[in-house]
Amino acid sequence: MRPSPLRVSLVIAGAFFGGCAVADGDSARVGAGGRVNPAVGGFGAGGAGGSAGGTEAGAGGAGQGAGQPAGAGGTGGAVGVGGASAAGGQAGSGGAGGSGGTSASGGASGSGGASGSGGASGSGGASGSGGASGSGGAAGTTGGGAGAGGLSGSGGLSGAGGMSGTSGAFGSGGASGAGGTTGATDGGAPATVTAKNGQTMRLVWQDEFDGPDIDTTKWNRIDKDPRKNNEVQYYRPANGWIENGVLVIEARKESYGGKSYTSEELNTQNKKTFGYGRFVARMKLPPEDGMWPAFWLIGLGSWPDSGEIDILEGKGRLPAWVSSAIHWGPGSGGTHPMYTQSFSFPAGTPDTSDWHEYVLEWHAGVMYFWVDTRSPHLTMATNNIACFQNKQFFMILNLALGGTWDVAPPPDMSPQRMYVDYVRYYEF
Repeated sequence: MRPSPLRVSLVIAGAFFGGCAVADGDSARVGAGGRVNPAVGGFGAGGAGGSAGGTEAGAGGAGQGAGQPAGAGGTGGAVGVGGASAAGGQAGSGGAGGSGGTSASGGASGSGGASGSGGASGSGGASGSGGASGSGGAAGTTGGGAGAGGLSGSGGLSGAGGMSGTSGAFGSGGASGAGGTTGATDGGAPATVTAKNGQTMRLVWQDEFDGPDIDTTKWNRIDKDPRKNNEVQYYRPANGWIENGVLVIEARKESYGGKSYTSEELNTQNKKTFGYGRFVARMKLPPEDGMWPAFWLIGLGSWPDSGEIDILEGKGRLPAWVSSAIHWGPGSGGTHPMYTQSFSFPAGTPDTSDWHEYVLEWHAGVMYFWVDTRSPHLTMATNNIACFQNKQFFMILNLALGGTWDVAPPPDMSPQRMYVDYVRYYEF
């Protein structure tokens, strides 16, 4: 379908989209190639034009990259060609390599350190933390038996690094290894983190997935055909469970509800809403064709005017690649404004099939998206987009299949699993 034209103002070396500064992006796309509000339906899968950095053009047009003229049916354009890159500095600035904290460090908080914080509050310094070698290193370096205070010296339950005592992929630990973390909760999460503007953020909501089953006081377990984006799965609760302290969502090749595949979605709609703050999920994604794992937020109201924030979207056939995006209104003729940026893991480093933290830090007027302790791969100014001004959103974890996002799953697909170690939300 040829998209309806949208009026877009463009200023080179400081691109503006609908009056909002666009920074650090692959492309600005106009098209409904993203998701739709599961509660209200909304627009389907329009073109995903203007893609770059691994995002293909979706159904609905040829699609152009930044700097290319919009052709017939194309929904992209030149918006998003410049802007400040990775504003906000290096994420994960505390500690050497985000050491993962000190289990039973003896610091002032007595909390086992702050995952990757390197801060002063019992976080791996000289305050009884196991000596100069730092306490988040080899198992058993922090006094006591192997990995005192957690698995393999991880500092608390999973050390905010999760299973196998990895202290987080790339030593990220805790909430993205942000500097100045202090204290810890019973789940091993830092009780506070320091935002990019220097403010202290408090942990106010979390799920460590340590119970015997999915906590339905926090999550809705979806049982329906999503009927969006040409996805080929039926969501059913039987495809999600807790196993060894980790949430498992499994995609299967099976006929159910008129679909040929099944999977699961969890969301917090009508249970918990979120606004400005830091969102963190530690996840492993399935490296199989047609897999569409996601960690995202939908605003209350009618999509796309209500807004959408995609903290993480993956493509199973591209295991070294992930994407983040925001969508907003108004929508017209199946199209709407959006902005996206991808991140690729460096060659020789663990890809999405290993554990990584995926993070959004949402401030009034700007959003930062990053992976582990890296600098943000997307920094987006949002001052002039109404739906992102102190509005409430609900959270979604799901594993979709096929659709307009990427290729179809194989007809003989073996079961594919998305794992989530924890989800945490810090508030200013």
